[in-house]
Amino acid sequence: MAEHLFLVARAWTPEDVLGYLRTTSFVRPALFAGRHREFEAEALGLERPMRAAAS
Repeated sequence: MAEHLFLVARAWTPEDVLGYLRTTSFVRPALFAGRHREFEAEALGLERPMRAAAS
């Protein structure tokens, strides 16, 4: 058996991350007890403070 490493660098926006999460089963809306929209809105809002801190 051989191990091969493939280094991948990605720069994702919050929208990209949410889009990826929508393709998975572990973040399906049913698991959020009716709070999925709030989760997405909250996640999208995380970028603003990070950008402010970086500038």
